[in-house]
Amino acid sequence: MTKLIAIASAKGGVGKTTIAINLACALSQIGLDSVVVDGDLNAPNVSLHLGSSQLKATLHSVLKGTSTPNEALYVHAPSGTRLIPGDTTLDHGVTGAHLLGLSRNIQG
Repeated sequence: MTKLIAIASAKGGVGKTTIAINLACALSQIGLDSVVVDGDLNAPNVSLHLGSSQLKATLHSVLKGTSTPNEALYVHAPSGTRLIPGDTTLDHGVTGAHLLGLSRNIQG
């Protein structure tokens, strides 16, 4: 059974990214399958925390329809954690409205 855990806060700098990454790593270590999706459309930084900033496919390109979710799915080799990072460039042209229906398109 698929479960979704959202980690959110209206305030920045409270540890959302750190908690999401650490939770995914812990789940991976006990043998559970997890994917971190960086849903911060304006300032995504999961990929920066994991050491990758220049990626071809991202959540933003999936939302724009130029990539598939599988193309934007990466594995962080040291931890085995899977992630769909956001686009760290400033001009990506994606808004919150693009997120509607995304969960139907991501297959486990």
